[in-house]
Amino acid sequence: MKVPTIQRRYKLLFCGAGLLAFVLAFAMGMRAADERFDLKARQDFFAGFAGDKVALGRGMSAADAVLNQNPKDAEAMVWHGTGLFSQAGAAFRAGDQDTGMELFTKAMTEMDAAVDLEPNRIAVRIPRGAVLL
Repeated sequence: MKVPTIQRRYKLLFCGAGLLAFVLAFAMGMRAADERFDLKARQDFFAGFAGDKVALGRGMSAADAVLNQNPKDAEAMVWHGTGLFSQAGAAFRAGDQDTGMELFTKAMTEMDAAVDLEPNRIAVRIPRGAVLL
């Protein structure tokens, strides 16, 4: 049986430590599926964007519930902002410019604040980017 040299042992040790550090960093950066806000409310928001006001109300209520527990939850904040953005569009289409502008301003403020809180989180960037497109 061949005994590993000291250099080989250190290589294995450093590779193992590097792999462990990568896995831990990845795991810490990911949320468990049961914690992801988009999985809880995405369908309601999408139905709301398509015109279902009741579904949008459910999505907004879900976001409000999370934000009441944690006002700095960037994911819930960005989705709530997308709901406000949708409501702003409906107000503009109905001819209510003042309400539309108020909702639009709130929407942009919320979505921008969410990105400021977690600028590298794709679960925050994608909803905002999709709405702005």
